[in-house]
Amino acid sequence: GFQKRFLQLVDRKAQHLPKHRALAGSEAVIRGFLTKVQDLLLSLKIIDAHDLGDRLWNCDESEVCTFVVSRTVLAQRGAKWVHETTGGCGCEITTIHIGGSASGRRLPPFVVYKGKHLYSSWTKRGPEGA
Repeated sequence: GFQKRFLQLVDRKAQHLPKHRALAGSEAVIRGFLTKVQDLLLSLKIIDAHDLGDRLWNCDESEVCTFVVSRTVLAQRGAKWVHETTGGCGCEITTIHIGGSASGRRLPPFVVYKGKHLYSSWTKRGPEGA
């Protein structure tokens, strides 16, 4: 009934996105922030314009839940990314920090596990340098 009346909607499997991550900012917000930082650094003569790309870095963290139950949600037909905003995943979370410069250089990922001890099995088969 409902979906036959609204053909532009389809069932899609959603990726979990905690509410605080959904509200963190859009690409426009992040670009605006980086532009303000760049302008400040240049106006205070902390950096020169020619080496801006190697001195301006951004780091971010991503959370990975150990147990996720996927559900389907209604989404616009052809939507590239479909997220389900949640209050949290209710499971143990591993945090991965990543960073890169404006010139394209990347830092190896930094993985944070919950626990008192780091087991060697946690560090195997991961990204180089992590």
